[in-house]
Amino acid sequence: MLLSAEKIYLSPSIYVDCDRQDLVKDKLRLSLSRVQYRLLYRLLVELGHPVPNKVLINFVWGEELCSLNGLYICVHRIRKMIEADVRHPKHLIPVKGLGYMLCSTYPGRSFSSASG
Repeated sequence: MLLSAEKIYLSPSIYVDCDRQDLVKDKLRLSLSRVQYRLLYRLLVELGHPVPNKVLINFVWGEELCSLNGLYICVHRIRKMIEADVRHPKHLIPVKGLGYMLCSTYPGRSFSSASG
């Protein structure tokens, strides 16, 4: 599934800019590595639903071998960018025994496009 929205809001002050493949928090544009963006993108496709670790690893790293530890490191780095408190995440949530779920706390629409 391709995301057609330019911006996907995780909160009123945090959104992923799919066109520029970066993150904006409090009006500050934060660069994402290719791996970080691919991980966020895969979670955005399933926004609000858990995504298994194996699915994330296969999507992000493809045929390359990546351990769960590599996934955990990438998740931690993204959390440092989007979470107010990485120990109590509200957006990038672990799902015990399965994987991760990306959640939006945006009170309005999560998706925004250039046309509105």
